[in-house]
Amino acid sequence: MIKHIDLKYNKEKLIKEFDSTKKKFHRPSKEKGKSWFSEQKSWKTITLEGQCEETERIRLELEEIFNVPVTAKFFKLEKGEGIPPHVDHGHRAALNIILSDDPAPIKYRGEEEEFYQCAILNVAKRHEVLPGSERKMIKFQLGRLFFDDAIQLYSQKKTSY
Repeated sequence: MIKHIDLKYNKEKLIKEFDSTKKKFHRPSKEKGKSWFSEQKSWKTITLEGQCEETERIRLELEEIFNVPVTAKFFKLEKGEGIPPHVDHGHRAALNIILSDDPAPIKYRGEEEEFYQCAILNVAKRHEVLPGSERKMIKFQLGRLFFDDAIQLYSQKKTSY
C-alpha cells in the first residue's frame, strides 16, 4: 500500500512555499451527504498551479517519470486531528511528501499503522490518518495511474539515471 522512495527535494524551500500559501477547508468534489469531510474545520488545502518554484520543479519531474498529468496540492491537518477511513476520488495513486517533523501515521484496513516521509501511496484502498501532531504535506496526484504501475515506472526511471 506504501512504497517509500528517495526523491530528491529541498525541504526548506518546500516548507517556505507551504507556509506562504493560503489554504481553504478541504471539501471533496464527490461527497454524498453529510460526513466528516463535508463539515470538518481542521483539514485545509490548496491546489498549486505553478506558483511555487520547488514544488513545480518536482511536479514537472514527476510528469516526466510517470508520463501522466500530475496535480500538486498542499494539505494541512491541525494537531490532534485525524482523517477517518476513506478512499481518494479522481486518482488511484499519489506521491506524498510529509513536511512535518513528527507526522502522524497512515493506516490501511487490516494493516499496521505506518510512518513515512516520502512515498507513493495506494489511495484507491481505504485508509485513514491517525490523530497526531500538525501534519503538513504535499500531495502529487498521479493522474489515473494504478499504484503498482506507478511503482514500476518510478523504479524504471530511477534506475536508468
